[in-house]
Amino acid sequence: MGQCAEIDAQRFDELGLLYSEELWNKTNFQRELPNKFEFSHIVFDGSQDVQGFWIASRKESNTHHTHRVAIRKRASSISRIKLGSLMGERSRQVARQAGCDQAQLTVNRENKVAISFYNKMGYRIVRGEELRSWVAADGSYPDKSLADDSIVVTNEYRLAFMKCDI
Repeated sequence: MGQCAEIDAQRFDELGLLYSEELWNKTNFQRELPNKFEFSHIVFDGSQDVQGFWIASRKESNTHHTHRVAIRKRASSISRIKLGSLMGERSRQVARQAGCDQAQLTVNRENKVAISFYNKMGYRIVRGEELRSWVAADGSYPDKSLADDSIVVTNEYRLAFMKCDI
């Protein structure tokens, strides 16, 4: 099943908490999705501490979809950007070799640092009719409403949908 399946329970908890206060548990990491283990990357330091991860899969026949990205906060901001860029580029490179020509992700609309990072990697925020079409086709947000350039998940939480060519 790949490296993710071989990580012990404590490591899964560490990875889940690295992303946010909401634990992304072992089931999420092990869930079988097309090309997930080829497109995903986990970076360890010399002492085998997790420094970051990029979890992605094939969403449609030609689309690379990023599910989660996290980089340990104790690293310097330059190291975090470099590590994120390396993982993201490697993930998209493998996806390109597997026949994908687009990459997509969603991000909390209030996370300006992440949006800026993804912009620098070539992603753009999808707006208007293109966003409405994506939400309709995706099916993950059928009962959610749209506002401006965001997918409204709750009254306080809005997602920006971003994509790029790879």
